[in-house]
Amino acid sequence: MKGCLYNYLFTLPNKEFKELKSLNMKDLCEHVKKDLLEHYFIDDVNINNQVLYNLQKRPQYCSKILRNRIAISKCISN
Repeated sequence: MKGCLYNYLFTLPNKEFKELKSLNMKDLCEHVKKDLLEHYFIDDVNINNQVLYNLQKRPQYCSKILRNRIAISKCISN
């Protein structure tokens, strides 16, 4: 059984973008945690499935730091 895949767009400190495509939820969580720590030195944010769902569907429930730096969308598959 295949799960959903997601596209991930991360805003770097120099206002450039890092884009990754076709990630499963587990890989997406790992990339978000790694990028926040590597580029913004943020390690106290809990990143899980619910946080990533909120970023995608209900951004008003996420912290401003996450909303301004991360965009997630579902992959459209054939």
